[in-house]
Amino acid sequence: MYAIIRLGNGKFYTSPVFGYYKNPAQADDYFSYYYIVFNRENDRLIRCDEMEQDTKYLIPRVIIVDTDTTDWLLEEDGTGGVSFLPRETADAITESENTPSDILEKCLNIVQTFRYDEYAEIRNEKDIQNFYAASFGLHDACLEEEKLLDEQTLYVKFAGTWQRSVEIWFRGEISYHTEPRKEQFADPYWYTSSIILSDGFVYLVDDDNVSPEELNENDCYFKARKMTYRILPH
Repeated sequence: MYAIIRLGNGKFYTSPVFGYYKNPAQADDYFSYYYIVFNRENDRLIRCDEMEQDTKYLIPRVIIVDTDTTDWLLEEDGTGGVSFLPRETADAITESENTPSDILEKCLNIVQTFRYDEYAEIRNEKDIQNFYAASFGLHDACLEEEKLLDEQTLYVKFAGTWQRSVEIWFRGEISYHTEPRKEQFADPYWYTSSIILSDGFVYLVDDDNVSPEELNENDCYFKARKMTYRILPH
């Protein structure tokens, strides 16, 4: 698992995620979950709350860009962490602010095995799941910009996406229909979304239960041979 750690005002850094846990002393809500990640210097482990604390609003601090939990030990509720760092050990390390050298070396090895690419292409189901996590499924998003860069490239930017913007490039045999989500025609906000891979095309649709054959004038969608995106934290 890999994440963007928001620092605010557009500043951020990236880190592998070594654990995802719930604070048992808190109510079971978004504010009770936290991640075990590197600090900005990659020289010790820290605890990073999933949401900013002491606010009634949901303001994410962590944006997951890769959801892979291979070699994690997971509980039934989806929490867990890397096999060499059980929760009790992770909590003790982050509370003491001293990461033992053997644990630090194992964590740094994970850094070496993963290369974060800020421009991610949708090729398979794993890429789709990563997009859903990184973009928050485009929930509450709206189209801020839509521009043909050339005959084969369409640039789209979504805003209002939970402390991030999402840039997308569609390339090759492009077709799209966005009037249903333009403010002058209807509600501009996306509430659900889906990515469909079919017959060599990739579709992005403002619905979570639709097939390419079912698309009509009421759907907002994009279709192209390739889809690449980038997450811009706020």
